[in-house]
Amino acid sequence: MDAEDSYFSKFYPEFYKVYSCNEKTKEKFVNNFEQYIEKYTKRNYDKIYVIDSVSHITPETISRTEPVCGMIYIDNLDGTGHWVAFRGSGRNLEVFDSVGTKTKYEDQVTFILKKKFPQLYDVHFILRCIGPQPLAGIIPNESRIMKWALDNDKPMPPWEHSIITSYESQHQFCYLEAFMWLIDRPRRVYTVDPKENLQWIKKSARFLDPPPDFFYIYDPDKDERCEIPPF
Repeated sequence: MDAEDSYFSKFYPEFYKVYSCNEKTKEKFVNNFEQYIEKYTKRNYDKIYVIDSVSHITPETISRTEPVCGMIYIDNLDGTGHWVAFRGSGRNLEVFDSVGTKTKYEDQVTFILKKKFPQLYDVHFILRCIGPQPLAGIIPNESRIMKWALDNDKPMPPWEHSIITSYESQHQFCYLEAFMWLIDRPRRVYTVDPKENLQWIKKSARFLDPPPDFFYIYDPDKDERCEIPPF
């Protein structure tokens, strides 16, 4: 248990229960991504790629009609990161980014894909609205707030607590949002309610067989866990 885990376990145990389950579920997914795609997709992909932004990119030639898909992990080089998904053929690729129109990753993802597939003609980001994860998992002022919390070893001020534990901040599931798109999981229209978006994506993770505690979210106003309603 690191310093932040110890802090949340001490001052916000209900939040910590939710947070720690989320991390374990993410680790399970990332370690088995390709197997999950092969098991749940309805499409016949010839190749599945996992690309990360910090590794050397080896160019690869694929035919114009060869169906491919994959996920890209963008390392922000500051301890944070973001997952997007892509699919298509050798000429055109669609990209899903759960941030939607507010994404800051469009240029970087396009660069990576055209570097990986030099013959690629077009990269198209398909989510042309505000997505279900507008923060991209990056919590505003997190480093400053957590430094204060750890230095003072006491509960956060109310405003800072609301930032760290908001429903938007709890949505750390860019990898699941991208995966659900890859496997064509039907979804209702994205809402402007961050709580509903968080509940939907966590309910969609049943295929990962997470522990029962995963199906809770944290209510920052009541400082308690709330079980997610069934589908």
